Parts: sequence; C-alpha cells; structure tokens
Amino acid sequence: MTCLTLLRRVFTSKETVGTLLLDDTELCSTIEPPVRPTSQHPKGAIPMGWYEMSVTHSPRFSRALPLLRLVPGFEGVRIHAGNSSRDTAGCVLVGELPEKAWQEPVGEGRWRLLESRKTETGVTELIKQLLRDGQVYLYITDIERHNAELCKSTQECHSFLRRYAVAAPLG
Repeated sequence: MTCLTLLRRVFTSKETVGTLLLDDTELCSTIEPPVRPTSQHPKGAIPMGWYEMSVTHSPRFSRALPLLRLVPGFEGVRIHAGNSSRDTAGCVLVGELPEKAWQEPVGEGRWRLLESRKTETGVTELIKQLLRDGQVYLYITDIERHNAELCKSTQECHSFLRRYAVAAPLG
C-alpha cells in the first residue's frame, strides 16, 4: 500500500495551488479549482481526505489516467494535464511551476503549469507501477494541517490506512 500526498499551499478565489508528494519527495506542482465554489467552478475543489486511486481509460481524454475513487459530490475526478484552473472542472492538474512562482507570488488567476503533458505521463506511469505493488491512496490536505498532523511518515500513513480500511472499507 502506497500513500501519495497532495499538499495544498496557495488558496485564491480562482485556484488552489499545491504539490504532489511521494513520501517526502516532491513529484510535481498541482492546480485545482478554488476551495470555495465559484460560478466557473460551482463545486470548488474536492474535499480534503483519503482517496483510493486507480488508473483507467478516460472517455473524455481518450487515454488512461489516474482516477480518484469515491469522492463525495463528484464523479470522474482525474489527475491530468492542464495549464490553469480554467482547464479543470474539479480534477487535479499536474505540471511544473516556474521556480520564481514560489518566491515571487503571482496574482489570482495567474498561476500556470508548464510541462503538463510530460508531467501527466510521468505521474500516470508512476501510479501504474505503484498499483502493481498494491493499493495506492491519495491524501489531500493543506499546509497548516500537514504541519500539525501525526501522519508524517510512510509508516504512520500505512498504519492509518490499515485501521481505516478495517473500519470503513473503500469501494
């Protein structure tokens, strides 16, 4: 069983910007809709929590993509390529942010991912590989909760998931 973490770091009225992690290693940057619903994103970003993952064929994108299972209030939540929050209806976009983006914050609606298709391919292949070894979960949290929680190591994540799977099986 493997735990990925989506760590939400920046919250604006137009997007949520974060980092996708495997253990403590940063894999890429992410952009999602804003946490609170807006006219462009009536549901906002998906709720924080634990989600079992699979990789399945997406009819919308005509290729295999990571899928988050059992997301409350959402269907078909994927991890896929895109450059800004305008490219998602609730999914997680992956790519690379320019290094200076973290040092000199940009304005609302101006966060842009680069190398998105290349990053999507890499993340999809990584998740496929991890699935060969067992279940894969994505834990979505924000920077404040992440710093305060007990679940900071892979061992603690696995322990939590074993307890959670017994108490409330997924799927």
